[in-house]
Amino acid sequence: SPSLLAADWSDMRREVMRCGELGMTRLHVDVFDGVFLDSPYAFTFGPKMVEAIRGCSSETFLDLHMCVERPARYVEPMKKAGADSFIFQWEAMSNVVEAIQL
Repeated sequence: SPSLLAADWSDMRREVMRCGELGMTRLHVDVFDGVFLDSPYAFTFGPKMVEAIRGCSSETFLDLHMCVERPARYVEPMKKAGADSFIFQWEAMSNVVEAIQL
């Protein structure tokens, strides 16, 4: 999946549309909270942006890479915003059972 982290954020609609025009059926959305990666530069997309991306293309599969502290709190808002799947960082989870349940 092409990563939207590498897109032109000032024209995200055009970037999403361009991916569709090129035959991309999936998009990778990196979600960084600036805490998990402990950097003010590692702060990316929230539910509003995911909703906007979803609004650009209803057929595109959105896989979200969740590099966040306490990822469980983001699942429902991101799902409502249009996420199709989630990739979690194991080390952000308390234990394997919690990760599998999430």
